[in-house]
Amino acid sequence: MPNRLAVLLGHDLRLQWRYGIFAAYAMVITSTGLVVYFLKDVLPSWFVGLMVFTDNSAIGFFFLGGMLLLERAENVRDTLAVTPVSGTEYLISKTVTLTLFALAAVTVVALVVDLTTNWPLYLVATAITSIFYLGFGAWMAVRIKTVTGYITSSLLYFFPVIVPAGVAFMEPMPLVFAVLPTAAQFDLVLAGLDGTALSPARLTILLVSSALGAILSFRLGVQALRREFGVKQ
Repeated sequence: MPNRLAVLLGHDLRLQWRYGIFAAYAMVITSTGLVVYFLKDVLPSWFVGLMVFTDNSAIGFFFLGGMLLLERAENVRDTLAVTPVSGTEYLISKTVTLTLFALAAVTVVALVVDLTTNWPLYLVATAITSIFYLGFGAWMAVRIKTVTGYITSSLLYFFPVIVPAGVAFMEPMPLVFAVLPTAAQFDLVLAGLDGTALSPARLTILLVSSALGAILSFRLGVQALRREFGVKQ
């Protein structure tokens, strides 16, 4: 499995280069960085956190959909399906590469806005959020045939999942809402970005809820991919 993953990672990076995803991410990182730089004196930290949560963390969700649809058109997964590569390995590879892009993007934002960022918490929260989005995105992309259909479906399925995260704007967010993974993830992003101190109990609850949401979402994506890859050892 480690060898197959290494090959898949290299394969994904080459595809992302060919599909223009490197250039697209560079544009996103540059544009977001410039917006934050010129407006950082008037932008509240919560708005920057919202940008990180909904834009930089989620952008992989849309790129993943595009990649999966392009790969379907080029019969890439049909080819991989007859190899020992499993749906789990396939999604891990996509998740690693796209999450690294997300981490690069949010790092630029935090450096530009220049807050007292809790870097370990900020980056962990971003990574967990990215995994959540990507698992959900894989589940959707396997079922949809066109990019337009993917974007339309995101409005139907994705926004009802993400909108409850708005309860994290409450200061502090009541812990009862931590049962909502997206709310827990957003609360962690906000706390990490501006260095808000969290009690050990609160931090543990938020991390557990966020991680469970990401794991369930990832498993949902793997289950969908098994339609194409089958069940492999």
